[in-house]
Amino acid sequence: MAVNGGIQIQVTSVVASPTVTLNTSSYRSGSGYESYEDVPPQSGGKYIIVTSVVTNNSHAPIDLTCGFPIEIKAFNLASQLYSPIEDNRKIKGNPECNAELQPGFESPMIWAFMVPDKTTIIAAMFAEVDFSSHKKVEPTIISFGAGF
Repeated sequence: MAVNGGIQIQVTSVVASPTVTLNTSSYRSGSGYESYEDVPPQSGGKYIIVTSVVTNNSHAPIDLTCGFPIEIKAFNLASQLYSPIEDNRKIKGNPECNAELQPGFESPMIWAFMVPDKTTIIAAMFAEVDFSSHKKVEPTIISFGAGF
C-alpha cells in the first residue's frame, strides 16, 4: 500500500499485456449497450496494466478518470517516464468520467501504460495534485520488484 497526501493506492496486480480492453462504443460502461475491444499498442510496444484500489482520504471528491487528482507515471531502469494511456476512462472496469470518489470511499482503478517492447518497467510513482496549493509534492514510489 502506498500513500501520498490524501490518496492511498493498493496495487493488486501488475502485468505486461499485448492488448488493453477498451470501450469502443459511444455508450457508457454498464449501460448494456457498450462494446469492448482488445486494442493493441502501436508497433513495437506493449502495455503495462496496473490494477489497484484507490482510497480517497483527502478533503474533497476526486475524479479518477477525467480529473487530475493523481499524477502517475511508470518508469524503467533508465528512469524514463511513461504516462497512462489517454483513454484510461475507457478501460473496462474503470470508473466513469466524472464519477467522483467521495472522501472516505474506495474504488477499483486500472492504469495502462504503453511502453516499448524491450523496456522493463520497474515501478510507478504518484502524487496527489492539489491545485489550491502551490507546493510541489514529492511523489510516492510503488516498486514492481524485478519489473515487467
